Amino acid sequence: MKRTTPLLAALAALLLSAGCASELSGSTYSRDGARAQQAVYHGTLTRVEQVKIEGTDGTLGGIGGAVAGAAIGSTMGGGRGHTVGGALGGIAGALAGAAIEKGATGTNNGLELTVKLADGSERIVVQTAGKDSFYVGQPVRLIVSGSESRVRPE
Repeated sequence: MKRTTPLLAALAALLLSAGCASELSGSTYSRDGARAQQAVYHGTLTRVEQVKIEGTDGTLGGIGGAVAGAAIGSTMGGGRGHTVGGALGGIAGALAGAAIEKGATGTNNGLELTVKLADGSERIVVQTAGKDSFYVGQPVRLIVSGSESRVRPE
């Protein structure tokens, strides 16, 4: 019974870490982004390109996998086998956990949007397709907050 509790906790951590994907469309804000001041620039789309956005290579998945793998590995063997099994299980678990997180966050269809601003400069923003539709020549708003940007139709 003593070994099943850490094992179950480790597996729960791994499964929870795999479900941490976020939406990257222009119409979705993170909790931290709500009520934050943002700069708005007006421009016109000069290019709309479909792209793929890869899933996250997981820190959380790797950590959760390492914990789960170490817990499982430490139940193997006897004496020093527990230590060796835990170390090997931790390494294998970290690799597996990172792969699980990348699979869980998936590859999304995205758009590379090139916006020509009123001053003549251009900006490129990549975001998931979301519900907004975009076309070349469309008037848009480029919304910037810190290092994050999004494009929305006017």
